[in-house]
Amino acid sequence: MRANEASYKAIGAALIVHSALGPGLLESAYDKALCREFTKCGLKFRRQVRVPIEYDGVRIDNAFVADFMKQDSAIIPPPPG
Repeated sequence: MRANEASYKAIGAALIVHSALGPGLLESAYDKALCREFTKCGLKFRRQVRVPIEYDGVRIDNAFVADFMKQDSAIIPPPPG
């Protein structure tokens, strides 16, 4: 799957979840619903991915936890709630 196609699908999935659930729920509800939508549209993704950063020439492991990584490239924050 090309990067643009994967991004299009991810955005579409987030819009479906937000339209269906609306605002105001806990992040965990959107997280689970978005997993379902990603699976339905055939996106490969990982949840709660620990991402290292480099600071002052030193690698800091587990510095950031990404909610989702799709197709092993883009970090996706949860839909606004």
